[in-house]
Amino acid sequence: MTQERKTGCARLLSSNFLYGLIRHMNILTLQLGHNASALLVQNGRVTGAISQERFNNIKNSNQFPCDAIDWLLQRAGITYAQLDQVGVCGTMLYPELLSKTHHVRPMYENNKFLYNLYKKMDYAFGQSFLMRLMGRCRRYFLKSVTKRGYNQFVADFKVRGVAPERIKCVDHHLCHAYAPVGFFPKATSDWLVFTADGDGDGTSSTVSTWDGKELKQLAVTSTENSLGYFYGLTTVFMGMKMLEHEYKVMGLAAYAKEEYFKDVYDKIFKDIVRFDEENPLVFKSSFPLTRAMEHLKKHASCCVRFDNLAGALQHFLEVVVLQWVQNAIKETGITQVMTSGGLFMNVKLNKMIRELPEITAVRFMPSCGDETNPFGAAYALCRDAGVELEPVQTLYQGQSYSDDEIEIFLNAHPARDKFSFEKKENIKETIADLLSKRKVVARFAGRAEFGARSLGNRAILAHPADMESFFTVNDQIKVRDFWMPFAPTILDVDAPRYIENPKQADAPYMIDAFDTTEEGRTALRAALHQADKSVRPQILKREANSEYYDLIKAFKEKSKIGAIMNTSFNLHGYPLASNLDQAIFTMQNSDLEYLALESWLVTKKAAA
Repeated sequence: MTQERKTGCARLLSSNFLYGLIRHMNILTLQLGHNASALLVQNGRVTGAISQERFNNIKNSNQFPCDAIDWLLQRAGITYAQLDQVGVCGTMLYPELLSKTHHVRPMYENNKFLYNLYKKMDYAFGQSFLMRLMGRCRRYFLKSVTKRGYNQFVADFKVRGVAPERIKCVDHHLCHAYAPVGFFPKATSDWLVFTADGDGDGTSSTVSTWDGKELKQLAVTSTENSLGYFYGLTTVFMGMKMLEHEYKVMGLAAYAKEEYFKDVYDKIFKDIVRFDEENPLVFKSSFPLTRAMEHLKKHASCCVRFDNLAGALQHFLEVVVLQWVQNAIKETGITQVMTSGGLFMNVKLNKMIRELPEITAVRFMPSCGDETNPFGAAYALCRDAGVELEPVQTLYQGQSYSDDEIEIFLNAHPARDKFSFEKKENIKETIADLLSKRKVVARFAGRAEFGARSLGNRAILAHPADMESFFTVNDQIKVRDFWMPFAPTILDVDAPRYIENPKQADAPYMIDAFDTTEEGRTALRAALHQADKSVRPQILKREANSEYYDLIKAFKEKSKIGAIMNTSFNLHGYPLASNLDQAIFTMQNSDLEYLALESWLVTKKAAA
């Protein structure tokens, strides 16, 4: 063999060897703070993703995700020392984000008097030189605080065997932008990528283009002009929780009539946001939108009905965001759109984006709040390391249990005398039969869903046309506000019967809304919005979840309806029940009668 050929073979072997090493990288990515979560990539594939709330049972927990990390590593059979890279979502690492307990507010808000004084001054003099100077001082202070947090994080992981050079921080909104890029099938043409939320690393929204190779950022809007922050603070003004109850405001908005909320919109919301004259993709506001409470106290403190306020707020959001999207299409000529960030959890807004005549395709990142930022960070780190990350395309990333494990658990449970259980030969047929008889059944099967939505594996199921089942779930199990709708899972073959979808958009993740057909308004009576008759469906293909698909198919044979009502398996104010303890806890603390744990049917005994 010639020397030249030997050298060529050596290069080939070397490149293949290095490629093998790169492919076998273990990459852990973390969302710290709101809805703290962790994700693991092995061999270029996401093998698991889970939030800390699924362990401590605190919804949207901001506790450091130590339990989530431990579960991912144990499931993969690796240790901290075997992690090749650790990615942190965001560049501002506050020390309290490393707390092993759930906390309420950042440490810099602990002095309420000074913080409230600053907010009032910021609202009144937000554009003045004095406030810009104070803002600069505040940012300098926060920079020193977050540096201390980063150093603590590095030290903690070094003790566990992760060298400092393996730790990477990825910008918050870059994580949001890369999340749909890595989640969906690889793009082969140009897409617009929109991100929007309350705040992340001093930014509230971005616009980028993606051609399958390069993400090019076109616009950045600062937190002071944040639509997400404004929507969240208005939620607080209405007596609800920011970062949790915005969906309630959206649901309530549909009950308001435009003839009534229009005056509220004109008085409180109209013209407070405009577009930058030099870049029409950047938001500008007449006052810092982070000071919405002061604005609302001044203009909406009396004589404004809460439903009209909700309707006006939702209308404001839709008007501004739709114009934003149309501006980007006009500027770039690109008609395919991806979205990510908590603002796009608003399914009514997503519906209007999809319906824009200019748009030819949409990809809404599922459960697109901060919890899915680890998906974007994973893509960013894989890209930098030369690893081609497989498109994720599924949210079934959590815990699962075998029938044997469930039997042992049930026999040992301290409340064993409160329920009976029986292993069924065909649990799908059993559930379908109960549903057809208007019974409500919780289903706990396969790997738990990641994120905010039930996709059938941790679900409370009911007959979609039966309003009695609606009230049973709403009043006796979930104990939710009367105006909040449930949602259906619809078989793909039956979707044309029930929803209006002229663009034939995919909707597998409950992140989009649709108008219903006349048949849909009857068949899905209990699973649609009672005011505007729209639905937020999971349109299910068999390859996505064959067991769940076959269950609905069995129900269809009995009821002639190719859909079921599906809501998340949890009590109000709690996260999705992911493990066996949480499943029984939910059953014990509600009027839920039937619980299917894989092949086991658990039935609550009647009270003596």
